[in-house]
Amino acid sequence: HLENATIPRTPWQRVLAKFGLTQNALAKELGWHRSMVSRRMSSRTGLIDGADQIALLAVAKRLKVELKPEDLVVAFKK
Repeated sequence: HLENATIPRTPWQRVLAKFGLTQNALAKELGWHRSMVSRRMSSRTGLIDGADQIALLAVAKRLKVELKPEDLVVAFKK
């Protein structure tokens, strides 16, 4: 469905969309090798662990990107 293609489905996809960066650019902002972000983005569930959440929130604060708690967890359909 077209609507599913435009809405990021996993937490990592939502976060990347919020930053508006490429995977490579986000990796640089996080101080990570690009393969680390790529691996997380290609994960079927795209879950973000606690350490990654802390790193993402720090980068979001620095870049003035608004991340909400619901951006960092799996969104369940109502």
